[in-house]
Amino acid sequence: MLNKEIPDIKNSEILMMGDSINRDLKPAVKLGLRTAVAKNGQISKENGTVDYELENINDLIKIV
Repeated sequence: MLNKEIPDIKNSEILMMGDSINRDLKPAVKLGLRTAVAKNGQISKENGTVDYELENINDLIKIV
């Protein structure tokens, strides 16, 4: 993924944040990325497993 630009980074060290579990985060999980859903941007509740659920942008500061 970023191996060409940053060869020492592992996929597990990358955090993908999105507001759609299906569209944004399921593909990231398949790549081995950590995931965070921005719940305030969700249009409807989606099923799926993510590493973090963010109620607002301040929650992001707590995990990075």
